[in-house]
Amino acid sequence: MSAKFALEIVQAAISEVNEQNDGEQAIDAALETVLLGPGGVADSLILVNIVVAVEQKLEARTGTYVTLIEDDTVLGDDGPLRTIGSLVEFVAGKMG
Repeated sequence: MSAKFALEIVQAAISEVNEQNDGEQAIDAALETVLLGPGGVADSLILVNIVVAVEQKLEARTGTYVTLIEDDTVLGDDGPLRTIGSLVEFVAGKMG
């Protein structure tokens, strides 16, 4: 999967989550936006909603279900959920 496609998926997921939250705690979809860890803008519920939305959008666009969180290693402060950019790279890598 190209990084561009992964970026489109992640940005669409963030847009969906922002709409669900009625503008409260809106997440900026810029690559440098910190999601998790020091300076993170996403609480645990928002983070879970983003991950689920990405998984659903991937399945809808590719026909393949992908699990993004398989163990605790992805949840570390330096893990793939740290920023929008690292999430995009992670998604692209998961899809090969």
